[in-house]
Amino acid sequence: MSAEISIVVPVFNTGDRLKKSMGSLLSQNFSDIHVIAINDCSTDNSGEILDEISATDSRFEVIHLDKNIGMNDSRGLGVQHASSPWIGFLDADDVAHPTMYGTLRQRALDTDADIAVCGTRLVDVSGRLINKWAYFPEEFEATEDLCVQFCRRAFGGSMVWNKLYRSHIIKGSLNLHFRWRPDAIEDTLVNIGCFRDAKKVAIVNDCLHDYLIHDESITNSADQLTSFLRLFRGFALAVDNFEGESDTILQAIAELFRLQISG
Repeated sequence: MSAEISIVVPVFNTGDRLKKSMGSLLSQNFSDIHVIAINDCSTDNSGEILDEISATDSRFEVIHLDKNIGMNDSRGLGVQHASSPWIGFLDADDVAHPTMYGTLRQRALDTDADIAVCGTRLVDVSGRLINKWAYFPEEFEATEDLCVQFCRRAFGGSMVWNKLYRSHIIKGSLNLHFRWRPDAIEDTLVNIGCFRDAKKVAIVNDCLHDYLIHDESITNSADQLTSFLRLFRGFALAVDNFEGESDTILQAIAELFRLQISG
């Protein structure tokens, strides 16, 4: 399907939360979108819900997998199916505000940016605001040392789901080699590659994305030891993939993981 923006959604046992999440995509005020949902061998009713949504909107495509491949590979598969010049991501239980993708695209076009970034909110299951995770008090653009700035959290965090990427930027970074599953660190690793390759980043000073906090979310479910091991393994994968970069970038990557591990 040809569309201006492709939005890739990995799905694994999200159940009824899918309805609100996918509804937020299909009700975007910028309608020229292609939603690619990857059902990563869910064992609940996620597949049936996705098929029901697909039957009602031709912009919604579902790919059912018969083997679980994990978040990063699911995203990569979705991107392979995307033919749009712009690509974004949404977690299967999060919500995109109605203006999110139109705003990000227009901001990128206006500034000739490769990546546009908006703020995100942490919300509970009722939609109540818990906190703002990434928020920018003013709009700005950046062109210098983008990978280093990313590692120093100048762009609000390591996640992919509050960003819109030019297709060639994200496709290059999803070809990274992982010796094992990144276990919730894939966003950081992919974005290191994206910000290394980008020429300009543009920031939107609105929170246009809601990240759902619930009992089963990674944010809540990981204990301290599990979080430490994820970060340590993530750092090993970063070294493995980016060992040929400049000393400046390597030092920034090391500092990024050091702060996460110690914090």
